[in-house]
Amino acid sequence: MASLLNRQVYLDIDDEAGQDRYGCYVAVVYLAGSDSSPGENVNRMLVDSGHAIVEDAKDNEFNPAN
Repeated sequence: MASLLNRQVYLDIDDEAGQDRYGCYVAVVYLAGSDSSPGENVNRMLVDSGHAIVEDAKDNEFNPAN
């Protein structure tokens, strides 16, 4: 996605499980806001644009509806 090029991002890594059953980190990615705080949710952007799907493993801190 072009909106990610040369942009700073923040990772909110899952505090409960940390990784999924495949050993991949579970995280929400945020674009940096104008004041360097977390801004737009990149995960949601990817789902909304059809580049990703939601799969909820239930053993993490994240709510897939957000």
